[in-house]
Amino acid sequence: MSDAQRKKKKYSWLRRLGQRAAVVIIPLLYNSYMWLVYHTSEILLDEMSSLWEATARGENMVAAVWHQDAIISPFCQRGHAVLVMVSRSRLGDVLTEIFRRCHFIAIRGGSSKGGREALGETIEYMKTHRGVLCGMAVDGSRGPARKAKMGTIKLAQAAGIPIYPLRAWAKRKVHAPTWDQTLIPFPFNKLAFFLGEPLVVPPDSGYEELEEFRRELERRLNELVSKSENFFR
Repeated sequence: MSDAQRKKKKYSWLRRLGQRAAVVIIPLLYNSYMWLVYHTSEILLDEMSSLWEATARGENMVAAVWHQDAIISPFCQRGHAVLVMVSRSRLGDVLTEIFRRCHFIAIRGGSSKGGREALGETIEYMKTHRGVLCGMAVDGSRGPARKAKMGTIKLAQAAGIPIYPLRAWAKRKVHAPTWDQTLIPFPFNKLAFFLGEPLVVPPDSGYEELEEFRRELERRLNELVSKSENFFR
C-alpha cells in the first residue's frame, strides 16, 4: 500500500469516526440547549393546543412549516405523536437522532434523495394509524427558502387529511448563515406558535388544482411569517 493510499484510508476512518460522534454529541447538545431555552422562556401564544386536542380524538393532519423552524419546533412539541420525513444525508442522521429523543417517528427520504419512496411510506403510515400529526418542511431539505414544494399537497390529497400552516417564533434569536436562515432562539426568551387556517385538498383534484393549492399553502405560510415578525414589535 502506497503512502497516499494509507493517508486516504486514515482520513476515511477519521471521517467516519467524526460522523458517528456527531450523531451522539449534536443531539445531546441540542436537547440540553433547547431544554434551557424552553424552561427559561415565556410562551405568549400557543395555537398548537387545538391540534393536540384533535389528535387526541384520533384525527390525522399535516403541520406545514418552513425549514427555518427546524431547531425551535421539535423540542417544543416533543412527546406528541409526530411523524417527520428526514433526508438521507449526514445531517439527516443527526436530525433522526434529535427527533428520536423528542419521541417522533422518522421516515428517511427528502427532496434530493429517496423522496418518492419516503412520501409513499408516509402516506401509508397516515392511512393506517390514527391520532398522528405529520410535520413537513414544505420548502424541502435544500430550498429555495419559503417556496413550497408539491409533496405536502400530494400527501394531504392521498391520505385525505387537512394541512395546517404552522409558524414558531422567538423574540430574541439569531439566524444561522444557512440557505433557510435557521432560527436559533436564545434562553430567557418569549416564544410564540402560530397556526393558520386548514387547507383541504379534494381527492379528485387535477394537476392545475394541486398547483393552486401549493401556491395557496405558500401564501398562507408567508402570511404567518409576516404575522410572527410583527408580533413582538
